[in-house]
Amino acid sequence: MSILTGFFKTKKYRKTDSGYKLQSEWTSAETVQMASGITLETALGGKQIRVLTKAQYDALSADKKNDITVIYLYY
Repeated sequence: MSILTGFFKTKKYRKTDSGYKLQSEWTSAETVQMASGITLETALGGKQIRVLTKAQYDALSADKKNDITVIYLYY
């Protein structure tokens, strides 16, 4: 069953010496290792990540933009 018309839910498998294994496309901050050897989760230190459009980011107050507990990503 498709998620939306034209989109299909798929699973990728990789052939190994012991048979086919499901290849995960998902990751988490605790499994991403930085060049310094620490995980992304540790590097972020509990900060929130917010994804906004450029217009939404521009509409934020200066106080919100300068809040060091939030990392804003915009497109």
